[in-house]
Amino acid sequence: MPLQFISTDEPHQDAPKVFSTRTRTVVLVILIVAAVITLLTFRRYQLDLIESIVASALVQKAGHSVTEQEIRRVFRAARASAENSRQHAAYAERLLAISQRLEKVQELQKSQVEQILSSVSEKAGISGHR
Repeated sequence: MPLQFISTDEPHQDAPKVFSTRTRTVVLVILIVAAVITLLTFRRYQLDLIESIVASALVQKAGHSVTEQEIRRVFRAARASAENSRQHAAYAERLLAISQRLEKVQELQKSQVEQILSSVSEKAGISGHR
């Protein structure tokens, strides 16, 4: 069976379609816009995500020693204080430090939970967490 060559004069039915430069540019612009929107959205909700994860981890490791409502209340108050004083980055760093501390333990005693909540409260400028 002899080999058959596809003529370049007319497009072959199975040949891949080549996108025009304009089509490629439009697709590239759409991808860049989508990436920018994704990054801006992530930046907007980054603190929410970190705070939610840390508070949930603290609730889980605290067991029944402190109520979930109390833990969430302290974090909400600390967040509000950070927003009022424009200390988002410092608050995020505190949350990450607490997260690293929580990674190392399976369960927290009541005194440990109280200490963590106090540190969140004090650094946020809240007088006592109770």
